[in-house]
Amino acid sequence: MTTSQRDSIKNPPEGLQIYNLTSHCLELNMGSSIRPEWFQIGCLGTVDSLYCEDALVSQVLKAQKPSEGRTLTIPYTNGNSGDFPEKVFLSQDVSGISLRLQKGRLRPGDENLSMEFSGTPQDTGTAVFLIDVATKTCSLEVSVVAYPTGYTDCLGSGLETEIIDVKSATNKVWMDRNLGASRAATEVDDSLSYGALFQWGRFADGHQCRNSVTTFTLSSTATPGNDSFIISTLIPVYDWLISVNNNLWQGVNGMNNPCPNGYRLPTNAEWEAERLSWSELTSSGAFDSPLRLTHAGKRSGSNFVGVNQYARYWSSTTSNQVYRDSGYLGFAISGAGVDFTIGGRSSGFSVRCIRN
Repeated sequence: MTTSQRDSIKNPPEGLQIYNLTSHCLELNMGSSIRPEWFQIGCLGTVDSLYCEDALVSQVLKAQKPSEGRTLTIPYTNGNSGDFPEKVFLSQDVSGISLRLQKGRLRPGDENLSMEFSGTPQDTGTAVFLIDVATKTCSLEVSVVAYPTGYTDCLGSGLETEIIDVKSATNKVWMDRNLGASRAATEVDDSLSYGALFQWGRFADGHQCRNSVTTFTLSSTATPGNDSFIISTLIPVYDWLISVNNNLWQGVNGMNNPCPNGYRLPTNAEWEAERLSWSELTSSGAFDSPLRLTHAGKRSGSNFVGVNQYARYWSSTTSNQVYRDSGYLGFAISGAGVDFTIGGRSSGFSVRCIRN
């Protein structure tokens, strides 16, 4: 019954229990029949709103990889401190995974519900969960991604760069680390966060690993068929390809995109927006930003230049057709800018992926 119906009971006996549909609580008359005093002895958890669209995943789900250890939080408003039971929610579109909500009690006010993933997603795509908790329902969508077929990481032992999202000051979602890095940066000179160094437009075929061998044999196709770092002999063009190809790395479906599905190389404009959001236009500003960019240096042939001093991050933007210019973000202790390489596609720069 509702609170109004409860209050209309004539002479409710002491000890009478009811379930109040207004408060969603069991209530007990601790007073007398003449002067009833209703006390709540157990409440069903309720919230005003449940925001599945703002859910946060601790670590992106990968196809054919166990999801255990990954968690998800869903914001809610005006929790009533009530209880909720344990529930398991199954994915409706990607098989093999579920979300488990352990029984508990809502924190009062605006807080978050925490859930745990279980199982192994069988394919890439969008896993849809119908969440029903605390008298509210919402549709939750979680991306399941994978690296492209043939992707070679540089971490060894079958490991892959972890895919953990971070939202930048421009409200864009990026990976929190460079491709090939074993962790997100803890400082601007954190060598474990430097990662691989890609030649512009090349796939992750192994050439990007810092211990890859070099060759002077240019490639006639966008897929060289080897894992060698190609040293250009096309002065002053400096490209690993014999013929220019500006169609590489263009968007999520672009040829040779080394990022996980749903991610891509950023454009010059996107890098510039990030740069202008920093607290200062230096290495300190780059590292202090949510992206935690580092002094990974660059590769020129067999030489590694600027490690622990500056960085170069590729973009997908191209410019001069003759000199095969490609865009990049660069920064050092003294300053930062977004520019074009003036014909340096054979150079090895860092790659940071942005979600499309």
